[in-house]
Amino acid sequence: MVKKKPQSLLLPLGAVALLMVGGGAAYWVLTQRDAVGVVPVGAEILPQSSLLSISVSTNPSQWQRLQKYGTSETQRIFQQSLSDLQTRYLTRNGYSYKDDIQPWVGDTATVAFLPLTGQSPLLANQRATVCVLPIANLERARQVLEKVKGSQTGRISERLYQGLKIQEIRGTSQNYWATVLDKRLVIASTSQAINQVVDTYRGGASLAATPSYRAALNEIKARQPFARVYVNLPALASTAIAGSGRQLSPETSARIKQTQGLGSTILLEPQGIRLKSISWLKPNSKTKQLGETTAGSLSQRLPADTLMVASGGDFEQFWQAYSQGSESQLIVPFNPKQFQASVQSATGMDFETDFAKWMDGEFALALLPAQGKSQGAGLALIAQTGDRRAAERAFKQLDQVMGSKFNLNVSTAKANNQTLTTWKIPPGLPVATHGWLANDIAFLTVGAPVEGAIVPQPKVTLASAELFQDTTRSELNPLGGYFFVDLTRAQTLLDGSPLLPQLAPTTRKFVSAIRAIGVTAAAKNDRTTRYDVLLKLQKASDQAISSKMLP
Repeated sequence: MVKKKPQSLLLPLGAVALLMVGGGAAYWVLTQRDAVGVVPVGAEILPQSSLLSISVSTNPSQWQRLQKYGTSETQRIFQQSLSDLQTRYLTRNGYSYKDDIQPWVGDTATVAFLPLTGQSPLLANQRATVCVLPIANLERARQVLEKVKGSQTGRISERLYQGLKIQEIRGTSQNYWATVLDKRLVIASTSQAINQVVDTYRGGASLAATPSYRAALNEIKARQPFARVYVNLPALASTAIAGSGRQLSPETSARIKQTQGLGSTILLEPQGIRLKSISWLKPNSKTKQLGETTAGSLSQRLPADTLMVASGGDFEQFWQAYSQGSESQLIVPFNPKQFQASVQSATGMDFETDFAKWMDGEFALALLPAQGKSQGAGLALIAQTGDRRAAERAFKQLDQVMGSKFNLNVSTAKANNQTLTTWKIPPGLPVATHGWLANDIAFLTVGAPVEGAIVPQPKVTLASAELFQDTTRSELNPLGGYFFVDLTRAQTLLDGSPLLPQLAPTTRKFVSAIRAIGVTAAAKNDRTTRYDVLLKLQKASDQAISSKMLP
């Protein structure tokens, strides 16, 4: 059963379910307003303060495609979730999607999450759900709503707000508020939320009026998308951080507040789910996105069996932006100040001065399977530099620290005419190796021995691997960075090593449905960054899908 949380993402069936539970929304005088370009349904009436909005297709063929992804187990879970939703919100109330909703609803439905505001401290960090359902067939909608209204006698009350009728529907476990704004049925989980929508409709700042909103979504438009998502980055970040108990530095908080939004267009493709995404800064932002950098060549230095890799065009620039508090810290909550303090304490070296400064070219951090008879995996950091002397000084000083402070055995050896330096735990267990792949490309490996996979340069490279090509193929050019993970092989590695962490059973079920993930990124300009994401999914055998489970 789906938990009763207003913020739960129930997709369009959940939005439609609210309609049927509410039941008594009237069909007053309606005036058509044309949708504008790429703006999703409801964007003109949703408050600009909305934390998140999701517009999802109600086309049954799209949902049939979605339900064919994954393993038989994840298909079963997905179909059971849809069945539970239909039973809870439709069947128990004597309705069906096919007969009572599909005949009149438009081709997309929108769910948005609004912050609650007011004097009461009880409203702090709480959110409300708003659903916007376009009415494509007015006469059929009237017939259904009359039927619903008649069955809900005594459970509906009305009030006026800003000259519009608002109906409160008393449900068995929760009340709902509904109104019709032009050819759009709006249902909210709180009285305050429905008021906010009406205020917006009467001239308040809307989601569609968010700075650069239309222009950004136009960059990621696509024909027949399954869904479109907008995230109010600074507002959602504040809510998420407050709810998690984490604290960000004043500098980080200030930088995140200068971001504006993140938009995504979600497409269902034969090989999986693709997200065309874009993030942008506020017009008055004092910060700028990372400048244009180029990544991609280091995939020629990694073997085809690489398990995971993250790459960018300029590590020094990336580190500066991350340290100053970019939105990346929300996704990867890694504290750069603590890391630098740890490096200073352990080695006496300054990470930014002694390392990041000379790593001014493309970089890649990769997880590679152990070579030979060894088990597990090792990390490989590869970085291009324009100052080899500075890099050699840093490695020489680091070697001295490893030998004198940590009593490691530091030795050198030749491989493919390259000098490799290895740190070993007495009596001779290697724990790290560093050296050069080319005159301007340094590397450091840690963990299981993996240096043999990159020295000499592998004959079959990651760049030529079909799975890597499929997941990182992108329209972005030049490419500023990418991320790739072979989840099928990574999970096999976890299963085969008692020393590595194991996935929780529920997580494991869903991870097993994903073959690989590829993310590519590029700076459009100093205020906008584009991302392409592909979830390459397993495809179970085709099976009949009950139409009553479809939205």
